[in-house]
Amino acid sequence: MSLFLFGLVLISEPLFSLRGYSILVVCLRILFFSSQGVLLIYIIFELLSLPVLIMIHIYGSQPEKIGSVYYILFYTGRFGIRFLYIVIVLER
Repeated sequence: MSLFLFGLVLISEPLFSLRGYSILVVCLRILFFSSQGVLLIYIIFELLSLPVLIMIHIYGSQPEKIGSVYYILFYTGRFGIRFLYIVIVLER
């Protein structure tokens, strides 16, 4: 399945930098589903939001892209900190 996603990204993306961000997202997704610890899952999940934010902000074409970036940052900040606290408590 991962090879299929890599091939799909390489074939479908004409822009080199957007292709790089897409491959980074696919690699982080593979790490996310193959990780064993809850803390590592949290870290990879938070890292996944960075290339997505960059792709939305730079390569988005609608004016609503700024609003979507704010919503992603707001929900990541609001619920990510609480989830981090829960993960740290569960790891003890």
